Amino acid sequence: MRRSVGTLLLAIAAALAGCGSSREATTADAQTTCTTCHGMPPATGAHLAHVTPATSGSPAAEILQKAFDCNQCHFKPHDVNDPGHIVQADGAAVPSPAQVRFDQPGSLAGLTAKFDPKTRVCSNVYCHGGNGVPSEGSYTAPKWEDPPSAAFCGTCHGIPPANHASTITQLDCVKCHAPSATATGGVDPATHINGQFEINLPPSP
Repeated sequence: MRRSVGTLLLAIAAALAGCGSSREATTADAQTTCTTCHGMPPATGAHLAHVTPATSGSPAAEILQKAFDCNQCHFKPHDVNDPGHIVQADGAAVPSPAQVRFDQPGSLAGLTAKFDPKTRVCSNVYCHGGNGVPSEGSYTAPKWEDPPSAAFCGTCHGIPPANHASTITQLDCVKCHAPSATATGGVDPATHINGQFEINLPPSP
């Protein structure tokens, strides 16, 4: 039997209340979508800097050049009522705010990456110079509210890294690290922060 309009409104109201306070143990109507409770993506913190497509022309997108999926930092349900999204398998409410977790399929952060909900700081995150990346970066533990400039080259690893010649500049990276690095000093996230060290040495003269 389909739920009444009143029940639907109650479910939506409970879900919306959960965005900023303790969630009530309720499931949402089948007609509820992601944007019922939050934006796609939410406009809070560094969401826009992480998920804005490169084609949007926004400054945030120009830094990362890639739209990351929600599962990079969150449990991503297939259905709004999947356990772990609004309610747990036992029916208990999932507390807000949304839990940050780096154990989802396809996550680049690494299994040892952590997010402290009190300080709102990420640590040991591969994408920001942790978890095996050379640690000469100037800012490898970003705070969630930091501006997009926290992701510029040099924040994750040195320019150049300490195990490189000191005369190397950002524009030289393409000589050995194409296509990860571009001729203009930019990066291609598909081959730059993919959890693998990419190198493409030029042929010997």
